[in-house]
Amino acid sequence: MSASRAEAERKAYGIYFVQEVIGILQAAGYVCCVTGVKALRYYGAARVSDEWRICVPNSDFAAATQLIDSMSEKFERVDPPMPQLRSLIHIYSRYRSIQEDSRELGFSIMPSSEDFLGDLNDSLIERSPNDIPYPKLEVFAQNLVSIQKWDHLTALVDGMDLSLEWGLEHLRLGTLSEEEKEHCRAKMAKYSESTVSLGEPGAHSTGGLTIHGIDKSERWTAIVSQKQSRAGSDHYNKANWKTRFMRNGRGSPRLRPDRPV
Repeated sequence: MSASRAEAERKAYGIYFVQEVIGILQAAGYVCCVTGVKALRYYGAARVSDEWRICVPNSDFAAATQLIDSMSEKFERVDPPMPQLRSLIHIYSRYRSIQEDSRELGFSIMPSSEDFLGDLNDSLIERSPNDIPYPKLEVFAQNLVSIQKWDHLTALVDGMDLSLEWGLEHLRLGTLSEEEKEHCRAKMAKYSESTVSLGEPGAHSTGGLTIHGIDKSERWTAIVSQKQSRAGSDHYNKANWKTRFMRNGRGSPRLRPDRPV
């Protein structure tokens, strides 16, 4: 890829934009980490979004939000998205750039409890070739399991061609732990409260979360065992693709320096 094309892709995918936001947060001393669809893209999943989800430690969330609010010459608040399953993103601050060449780009600032079972620190993060902080693979996968983001976990498995054995080695599977149950209860309560305040139909919803009947080992096995069927026909898969997102002969997508992630 030519240097000019690579630069154009980095701009179009919002790399320079999020580098600025992250730089502002880090200069103020806040650890931050990109999660959600953008993190899935880093790990090879062909997902699309103009929005960046940026987590900061729970204790820094209010101050980080105030910092971004103070920069009205750069960013403006916009309406939050509609409630989504297994997510509280609709209750957190959402912003857009006010620059003419990047107005379509946006981001949300969230406490780490939205996407992490525990609090956020530097030991949980790795950086892309563009110096964007993402959760380490094992951390990302474990948190998707713990917070029941099954669709995102499926995309991660396909993006990185993760195996059954990899999960058994690196993840805490089995039934929900007490920590996971407590995290889930807290999120369910907030989701229910927020949908009542919004006057949403089906108020008191738990947002698709549950603390009953979850066997993480069974979920992991089912997701991994269906990689080939998600990739399409056997002929197409064997000829070109390991999974729906990874070609045969390709290594880890995060090691390719030309990707706009």
